[in-house]
Amino acid sequence: MGPVFGHLSLGYQHALNSKRALIAEIGFIGIHLSESLSYNNSLGAFARLGYRFKKVSPNTSINDVCNYNLGGFYIQPEVAFSSFKRDYTITVFNSLSNVYVNELKNGQWNSGAFLVGAGRQMVIKNIFSIDLSAAVGLGFSTYPNTKENYVTDFGNLPGYYFSHSYGGIAFPLAWKLSFSVGLLLK
Repeated sequence: MGPVFGHLSLGYQHALNSKRALIAEIGFIGIHLSESLSYNNSLGAFARLGYRFKKVSPNTSINDVCNYNLGGFYIQPEVAFSSFKRDYTITVFNSLSNVYVNELKNGQWNSGAFLVGAGRQMVIKNIFSIDLSAAVGLGFSTYPNTKENYVTDFGNLPGYYFSHSYGGIAFPLAWKLSFSVGLLLK
């Protein structure tokens, strides 16, 4: 689903034991299926790092190592950071003609978040996994700083930052819904 939302990500999960795992993901922003899905020509990267606390299912076979270490319900604190450039429009007041004019700009956007999530990972035939999760937490963002006289307030706008969404300065809540499919490497 990543290319639908303008990115492609690669993740790695390493089971430390039956109840804990380390999760890492990097994403490349700017990979999209069509120009209409390019999110204002966004181009950049994101990263996420999490530590998973898993509930061991009583019906899990100890001989089935992949299922034993990966499948089940979990709680996962994580940090996420995104950095990308994208086009945006600002409204500039032209004092000579006394009118407001829209200008297209390109600027750097950064956002980070600390999230705590819950999810369920299912291992299918020890070949691939399906993971569904949701997370909430606190976030921050930076946005282009222009010295011009313009009318807009990026800081109060909710935003999609590819690794997470963020509510803005007035509402610093960050959130993420996730669906991923993974290939098991033995």
